[in-house]
Amino acid sequence: MDIYELKKKLEITEASGKIVLVLFKTGYVTEEVQKQYISRDIALIGYEAIFDVFSPSIPYLTEDVILHSWWLHFL
Repeated sequence: MDIYELKKKLEITEASGKIVLVLFKTGYVTEEVQKQYISRDIALIGYEAIFDVFSPSIPYLTEDVILHSWWLHFL
């Protein structure tokens, strides 16, 4: 199922509100690709934003095996 089919399916089942498609991308994305996402109304959360959100919590990430493993892989 491509992104547009998914959006259409969500619009049919959603009674109210607005559907926002979000791409959680942990790898590098060129500016051209970022512009393509924006033109398709897809919110991109890139690796810089992900790092900014999680980096203040680095000491606490070691307390959770799954998050700690993910963080090591992310770095």
